[in-house]
Amino acid sequence: MRARMTWLTTLGLLLLIPCMAHGAAPTEVPIGTSAKVKALPAVVRSTVLAEGKGATVRNVLTEKGPDGAVVYEVEMRIKGLTKDIVVGGDAKLLVSEQQVAMSALPPAVRATIVKNTAGRRIRMVESVTKVGKLEYYEAHVVSGKTITEIMVAPDGSLLPPE
Repeated sequence: MRARMTWLTTLGLLLLIPCMAHGAAPTEVPIGTSAKVKALPAVVRSTVLAEGKGATVRNVLTEKGPDGAVVYEVEMRIKGLTKDIVVGGDAKLLVSEQQVAMSALPPAVRATIVKNTAGRRIRMVESVTKVGKLEYYEAHVVSGKTITEIMVAPDGSLLPPE
């Protein structure tokens, strides 16, 4: 009887874990059918749709920018890579953070990131564009439970942390 209870308990847990994980995972929906995107002001929505062709949307947030004006942040995924954008109320694309594969980085940027990871695991690299200009690349580096960021200019020079 005891072996049977252990087997049933294990089976129950194995069936429960995916259900719990599914409920906690953010839901991604195609950008064109996202209720959150549809709820954005029309001018903002047009920028979001243009930036997110083929994307699935994870989340849409309304925040106050540094100057107190309302901005809209949209978290999405395009072809398996993350892309987060911040759009002003005037529909201007303020910030775009696009995940980039290491192999797609300029050689000088890749070399600086590798040199400065000191054997730590690179979780992700993003290009950060502000108001249409590529500002820097940001590598998210994992060491134990700590995630740090390494910022590298487009020319490959190491930037100080913000």
